[in-house]
Amino acid sequence: MKKALLSLFLSIVGLTLASGCGSVEDVAYREESHYFVRNDVSEPPMGKFTSQEQLDSCFGVAAVMGKGGVPEEIDFSREFVVAVSLPVTSVETRIEPVSLRRKGHGAMVLRYRVVRGRELGFQLQPCLLLVVEGSGQTDVELHEIL
Repeated sequence: MKKALLSLFLSIVGLTLASGCGSVEDVAYREESHYFVRNDVSEPPMGKFTSQEQLDSCFGVAAVMGKGGVPEEIDFSREFVVAVSLPVTSVETRIEPVSLRRKGHGAMVLRYRVVRGRELGFQLQPCLLLVVEGSGQTDVELHEIL
């Protein structure tokens, strides 16, 4: 009887794993570095942006001279943006993406790391923008790796 119950339990576990429940898959993205947090935004913008109007309400374009000095166009009909930003600081600070993964058929999870360096003679507001293919209908969770 115990062997039969154990066999049944293992079969159920095997079917659950094979059906993809609990599976995690990496999600492709491109990092967009030509944006800055607008100085009229009171809180550091975080989360998902699904339209150009939403993005423009929090971020400005930071074009520079030379090849590749302007941001790539974001097609919000098939892409969305995931943003992480921090308060203004005078410490050299980078936000590095660690992973972007989809949990089964559920939310995406962005894991990121904040790397701090030396004291600067000026202030900046660190931000990370990732452009992800998809409709943006999925929830996105942000998790800082300490």
